[in-house]
Amino acid sequence: MPTVVAIIGAGELGASVASHLAHRDHVARILLVDDAGGVAAGKALDIQQACAVSGAHTHLVGTTDVSKASGCDVCVVADPASAGADLPALEHLGSFVHRAPFVLAAPLDARQFAHAVRETGLAPDRLLGSAPEGYAGAVRALIALEAGCSPGEIELAVLGTPSAFVVPWTEGSVHGSRLDQVLSAPQIVRLEALLPRLWPPGVGTLGVAAARIVEGLLGRSRRRASVLAMLDGEFGARGVAGVVPVRLGPAGLVRIDAPVLSVRDRTRVATSLGL
Repeated sequence: MPTVVAIIGAGELGASVASHLAHRDHVARILLVDDAGGVAAGKALDIQQACAVSGAHTHLVGTTDVSKASGCDVCVVADPASAGADLPALEHLGSFVHRAPFVLAAPLDARQFAHAVRETGLAPDRLLGSAPEGYAGAVRALIALEAGCSPGEIELAVLGTPSAFVVPWTEGSVHGSRLDQVLSAPQIVRLEALLPRLWPPGVGTLGVAAARIVEGLLGRSRRRASVLAMLDGEFGARGVAGVVPVRLGPAGLVRIDAPVLSVRDRTRVATSLGL
């Protein structure tokens, strides 16, 4: 069956997610939902016309009717209010979207995310925060400048919580060599001083990140992704939210790939999680 992605919120972030998804041509139909119907329709038309230039075949529709999200394969919440403070809106959305996973595209903190999971009653494996994937990309870009390589050649995990991220240098690699062997100690110190400034990512980065998570959920990508999710024993934490590398599937989170950490990194992650 044709894949359908509903995006709630047709503002700058929602339009960014829709544009990146549409141009990658992995989704048959994108539904942009916003209370401002003219905005949703206008953004959908603009992206549709751009697709005609790029050669993508994705069909886009703008609407004010959130019930049309029923039956979608993935639901992206790109309205920051609905993902954070406006939990009734997210609960209302859950009454229409019964099985599809939710991707929260805005940069939330761990407490906001955990509160959303608890208060909405949604299954934890159906709710994912995609902004950390954008942060991981920004980290790779910065490391690439120091290592003299392409960001795509870097593998790394991003752990902890937003605004208190932990990058375990012994777990990451470039061309199979550990990051702490490729980078000098002064380089790592310099990078660790810069990394906090990368959060939150810009709207363009957040849009790409959410689109990547959607593709993972739809089976279009098998690469490991960094998301904000509820922890279930990882790093000794339960019932709290944290940033972890995961594998994704049509129903949401398939498994958390928690890396083996050094004593120092385990302590840093525990501190970040407030354990």
